[in-house]
Amino acid sequence: MVSRENRVIAVCIVLAFFVGAGAYQIESWPEWAGFAAFVFTGVVLPTSINEYADRKRTTA
Repeated sequence: MVSRENRVIAVCIVLAFFVGAGAYQIESWPEWAGFAAFVFTGVVLPTSINEYADRKRTTA
């Protein structure tokens, strides 16, 4: 059985791939913006979602 945390991480990693690839296609953005979008979507977003869900579950 796949845990909630693993599902959130898997969805965010797939989303990060498309967001990062899309950001690299926008030529008017600086080169680092694609990397920043990839890191935010693949690392910061799933961590924030999982921390929020864990905090909400422990206070309920």
